[in-house]
Amino acid sequence: MSLTAVYGLNKQASGATAWDGPLNGDLDIIDTELARPRIVFNSPTVGATTTCDLSLARVFVFTVSQATTLAFSNVPSSSFAVRIRLLITNGSAFVVTFPGSVTWLPGTAPKLKASGVDEIELVTKDGGTTWFAAPRGAANIGIVAAAGGGSVFVSNSGLTVSGSNDVQFSPTFNSPANDLTALRVSVTDTASAAGAKLIAANLGATTVFKVPKEGGVITQGTVLATNATRGFAYLPTCAGAPSGVPNAETGCAAMVYDTTNNKIWFYNGAWRGVVVA
Repeated sequence: MSLTAVYGLNKQASGATAWDGPLNGDLDIIDTELARPRIVFNSPTVGATTTCDLSLARVFVFTVSQATTLAFSNVPSSSFAVRIRLLITNGSAFVVTFPGSVTWLPGTAPKLKASGVDEIELVTKDGGTTWFAAPRGAANIGIVAAAGGGSVFVSNSGLTVSGSNDVQFSPTFNSPANDLTALRVSVTDTASAAGAKLIAANLGATTVFKVPKEGGVITQGTVLATNATRGFAYLPTCAGAPSGVPNAETGCAAMVYDTTNNKIWFYNGAWRGVVVA
């Protein structure tokens, strides 16, 4: 009797039976696959519908060349849990629609790369009625804390900072131009009576705006040149006197520039305007 090379599976002595040769060969194959597993992949045809056929593979590799809707076929029954992976190239070059059976574990669908590869992992335990999905790899978010201690925790619900040091929160948005409609940042200081200071939208050494711990908003961290074309604070405009009642914001007053009458209006129980020259 002999043993396989890696896991030591028992092999029959040569000549013991008429079928010991094929059996020993099969054991060698099993031994190799256990130690160095190879996963079969399939490259489905990308069309209006791109079908990942689970009778062919568990890893699916494809490049998005047109708008497509993903589908999964030949999913094993609910007696089994099944895990698959998608390697998608140029996923946001065109619209990729995942089936309604996909539930994203992070809460929202990921933003795929317009140029590059994304890996999506999915698992089902009910025959494909529900797929639980998540992108693999780190999000494009960087956190830098000043030396001396403190801790930072990031979750879907926000950023929690413990300690006395300033923390710089630097999100990187991997999005096409105009895809990011808004960046909303809220700071709540629960540890210090002095309050927190938020510095946001920092471009290199220039602070575009910041919120001091005492409140208020400071725009532009440097003195503007008289011939500057960027860096100004902007007011919303309306053509004519405003008449709507603004939503109330504690400690704040709504304001707007009336381009027809050349007036700046403020709301304090009613609209009150000042003509500007």
